[in-house]
This record gives sequence, structure tokens and C-alpha cells, in this order.
Amino acid sequence: MRRAAVLVYLLTLASACGRSQEPVVRQAPSAKSRPSILLISIDTLRADHLGCYGYAPYAEPVSPAIDALAAESVRFTNYFTARGQTSPSLCSMMVGRYPSSNGVRDNGMRFAPGQRTLAERLNDLGYETAAFVSRIPTGKAAHPARGASLVEGGETNVDGSPTKGYHEADEVVLSKALAWLDGRASESATPFFLWVHFYAVHKPYTPPPPYERMFTQDYDGELRPGAALSWLPIEAAIHQATLTRTPLAAPEHRFIVGLYDGGIRAVDERVARLLARLEERGK
Repeated sequence: MRRAAVLVYLLTLASACGRSQEPVVRQAPSAKSRPSILLISIDTLRADHLGCYGYAPYAEPVSPAIDALAAESVRFTNYFTARGQTSPSLCSMMVGRYPSSNGVRDNGMRFAPGQRTLAERLNDLGYETAAFVSRIPTGKAAHPARGASLVEGGETNVDGSPTKGYHEADEVVLSKALAWLDGRASESATPFFLWVHFYAVHKPYTPPPPYERMFTQDYDGELRPGAALSWLPIEAAIHQATLTRTPLAAPEHRFIVGLYDGGIRAVDERVARLLARLEERGK
């Protein structure tokens, strides 16, 4: 059983009630007694495309690792983002305030004065903090992981070369997070806060092999002109349908949805590797 709390979002409320008018004094628990926290976020992931929310259009599951985690977890059926955009949504999640209050109402905007992130608060409580984020379209002035002792992205490979595409960036982020976990002393009593943000479910919906054909094997139309999957015709088809308000033909619609689901399966496999490493380390 995992001893770390694996979360989408953590909010702790403490209250005291009763007939006594005497003040209730509680001693804050020591850092050693607090649980470690692993926060996994996935950009543009629809809840209704996860098996744990009833999605099962194929013989092969789309999200087996996430489904297994949900089966042993608290799963929310009503959860709403503060803003339908990456940076404002994540910043609101990390400071617990709406964009209108925290200042980040659009990608690239700055935090309003006085905002404190989850990482900053956990630092004060004695946590070891780290964040590995594949891509967040914002600057340091409003980075939702501000305050973490280590913040790294997926823009470059280990050799310094730029990553090619979102899935490669996700792989870099995963490898850095696994290395960070491995670098912690197994007997360390200091709790950790580790945030891993994956981005590759985001369009243009071009998952790597074998996921690009996992749910699209029956399609051989013009959006897949050859053996290699190209984002150009896919993006053009989506833009044309959006601008003209003309629905895609059924085969093309199923193909693009299948690519989206293939991207989910690819990220789900990364989630599985991250959770497996957590299990191995007994944290």
C-alpha cells in the first residue's frame, strides 16, 4: 500500500466545534509524522475519456493505471476548473484562489501580490519539495510551482538537445522525477511534495508508437497519408471544422478521437511507471 498521498488536489480544513467556550489548543504535528504527497496533473485530459468514469469504447482500456488508482482512492464526480486555460487553472489550484483574485487570468500573467503557493506553504512545514513540469505557458513571475526547492521542465533532453514534441518532453519530465525519487535516501524521515505535470494529451494529438494505432487501426483515410503520423493534416481538419462549424465526417472524427485516446494511454503508462517506483521505494 502506498504511504504517500497520491492526489489531484489537496485541501485540508481543520475546525473545532462543541459546547465548551474554552479555546482548543492543538500542537501541529512534526514534519516526520506528515505524509508525503505526490501530485500528478495532466493537461487537457477529459474525465469522460477515463475508464474510471465509465469510458470503454474499445476492447483495450484507455486508462488502466489511472483506473486502478481510482479504484483504491476517493474519486470526485463533480470537479470544476477555475479557468479553461493551463496557467490560470494550475495557478488557481496551487494557491487556492480564483484567477480574479490571484492575478493570473491568462497565460503569461503575473501573480497578484501576496499569493503563496502550495510548495511555499509546504516548505514552511518542513517538506522537501520538487516539481517537474512538461510545459506550462507562463513565466517565473506566475509559475504555479514557485517556491519548490527544485523546478525543472521538459524543454531539453539530458544531452542538452531540445525535445521534439510533447511526448518526448513528458518522457524527460518522468525520467527526472524518477531520478529525484531515487536520489532521496530510502530511510529519510522528511516528507516530500512531488508535483509531476504531463502535457502530451494536448493537441495536435500525435501519440508515439504503438499508441498512434492502438485505437485507430481501422482508419486509412486522408488524415493518415503514410506510415508516419503527421500533425499538419490533423490540425488543418480540426481548424476547418471549427471555423466553418461543419462536423467532421464520421471516420475522421473517430480517427481523431482515437488519437486523443492513444495520447491518454501513453500518458497513463507514464503514470503507471511513476506509481510503480513509488511502490518500490515504499513511500
